[in-house]
Amino acid sequence: MEQLAGKAAFGWMVVTGLAVPAFGAGSQCNRHRHFSSAVEVDAPSAGEVDPVQQSTEEVTNMGLIGKISMLAMACLLVGAMNLGCAQQSPKVKRYGSVIGIKKENIPEYKRLHADTWPGVLKKIKDCHIQNYSIYLAEVKPDEYYLFSYFEYTGDDLDKEIEEKMKNDPTTKKWWSHTDPLQFKVPTAGENEWWHNLEEVFHTD
Repeated sequence: MEQLAGKAAFGWMVVTGLAVPAFGAGSQCNRHRHFSSAVEVDAPSAGEVDPVQQSTEEVTNMGLIGKISMLAMACLLVGAMNLGCAQQSPKVKRYGSVIGIKKENIPEYKRLHADTWPGVLKKIKDCHIQNYSIYLAEVKPDEYYLFSYFEYTGDDLDKEIEEKMKNDPTTKKWWSHTDPLQFKVPTAGENEWWHNLEEVFHTD
């Protein structure tokens, strides 16, 4: 900033409405005036508010408010992005299956599932299986079947069952208790235990 020529001692100038100090030589300045261009102002006398200090504080406060506003906008933007990601749920595949159970085995089957082992539940989650339910139905008098429903959010269910679930010692021990209580339905495939069902309708 250029010095104001022809003036005495310490002078003040206001640039584009904001007061900033300037050093120059010359006579006493006029009282403080705000213009869009540079003008001279008196140094404040005792008891008066320093216009430069006041303007500097205003600029500082404006800068702080601006930073806070930018930070708030950034937080809102990040929050909106996270919300958008949260709303993008993984692709869900639904599975239904059926298996037979003898009437005399129903109480034991219910007892086991009333207190399912934690390791079994953990392995189910590890295989990206969720919302798992098993239902009991009497299709004919004294003829009972179990219907299961679950949702899968992974990429390859068969692979996860073969590599994770079937090799898990806790799950294998669990099956040693539940499998003898069940029997395959006549239409089950050679490699099926629970017979997979075809989905014919779904709505969210």
